[in-house]
Amino acid sequence: MEGYYFPISLQDLNAVQDIIRQREIFCASVPEDFDIYDCLTWRRQAAHYETGVCAFFDRNVLNDVIDLVRSAELQTSGSCSERGRIGAAIMAFLQCSNIALEPNVALYEDSSRAAEELRLFRRADEVDSRRYTDIALQRRESIPNKSLPEPHGSIPEVDFQMRIKGHRNLRVAALKIAELELSAVSPVEKMERFLRWSYSHFLLLPGPIFFAGTYFAPRRQSTLLKNVRSRDRQKALEAVDNAVWDLQVMNQWTKLVRLQHEENRFWLLCSRDKALREIAVAGLYFSDEPFGSEEVLKNFFETYWGKRDANYLTDLTLTVKREKDNAERMVNRNQSSNYPDELASQLKASILTWRPN
Repeated sequence: MEGYYFPISLQDLNAVQDIIRQREIFCASVPEDFDIYDCLTWRRQAAHYETGVCAFFDRNVLNDVIDLVRSAELQTSGSCSERGRIGAAIMAFLQCSNIALEPNVALYEDSSRAAEELRLFRRADEVDSRRYTDIALQRRESIPNKSLPEPHGSIPEVDFQMRIKGHRNLRVAALKIAELELSAVSPVEKMERFLRWSYSHFLLLPGPIFFAGTYFAPRRQSTLLKNVRSRDRQKALEAVDNAVWDLQVMNQWTKLVRLQHEENRFWLLCSRDKALREIAVAGLYFSDEPFGSEEVLKNFFETYWGKRDANYLTDLTLTVKREKDNAERMVNRNQSSNYPDELASQLKASILTWRPN
């Protein structure tokens, strides 16, 4: 016999779960029989195995939640947006599931607002689940100001100006993807050139490789790099920077997931961006572990490129991966610590000087 207390009715809980399930907000590295959109899945993990569960927010989901609290704090009126209702549904679900929340990487994206956003997020974490449920199910337009608690405990001081590990390398790779996008070659040749460049001149980074795999595909679905062909070349660079933060979220999430077994903790990625979720999951299997690598790669490329190109790109990706320790690779030679910055400067200059026909 098991019993679990939920702060909202079973009918409301099912409705909240359906909102998130229909939009496929979450992704996680879990056994196939796990229903990640059922609160009981996570409550039972904690009860049976003392397993912790953490939700890892991307920037858009963080914005959706913070905007709800900011509106309550300022007592602004008006109808709640669909995004706001989704954010409310996410918070209600996570609270009912006793899932801890992690907005850390997303906060670094705008360091000038990060301290204030952390304060708002801490208040959001204290809001009653019933208030979020009412908003998600369109029974209320906002959180009442009187129902907005103060943060529990002190808010830590964080240096949000500090560069996150890996950010520089991800930016170099994103700049190269943008430069190749501006070239007059076929999609498959862009992908081939990126793989060969990553092998010969830089690093084999899973996130950027799968990002390129969706972005260069003939039937492009990725929205992670916008405005790269804008006449305003500064907008093109801003698009690259925005893509880098998405890659940073994926990169950090995959690192945490690989520690799940060791730490007895699941990490749930929360994002409304389908491309981001798919790239993050695919990147989990592009490691030194042999399980599933070729099958995952092939399935990934077939989804975006069709069978013929998928076979070629899968073989090429696996080839460069097997040869990663080759002494001829630039990364395996003695090189200046400024090498990534030098690459970034060259790529940035190439992007800035591009002009549309």
